[in-house]
Amino acid sequence: FEKIKPQLENTLSRDARSQVKKGKALSAIKNQNQFNLNQSNKDLAFNKIDSSLLMGKWQYDSLMTENKLILFTMKDKPTLVGDFWRNTEVVFCCLVSWKRWYGKRQWRIL
Repeated sequence: FEKIKPQLENTLSRDARSQVKKGKALSAIKNQNQFNLNQSNKDLAFNKIDSSLLMGKWQYDSLMTENKLILFTMKDKPTLVGDFWRNTEVVFCCLVSWKRWYGKRQWRIL
């Protein structure tokens, strides 16, 4: 352990520094684009999605009143919870279909 201890400490400090850099970069991008997340609406949106999403069977209800809630804004342009659900359904259903069509080996490429 003593032989590799300096190497481990160096690796861990490098990883910590990279996380700080990523956090600062993300924060700068959010500020530049005036990103505002509505945390309660985010929690609501994420809690409605279940494991059927990973099987490509999840569907959102387009008539739910929550669809009109603002999930986040960027430069005063709102993105609604319904938009998030609809896009999530489309993306994951396509990925699951792609997996079924091409098999597990190609799936790992994504």
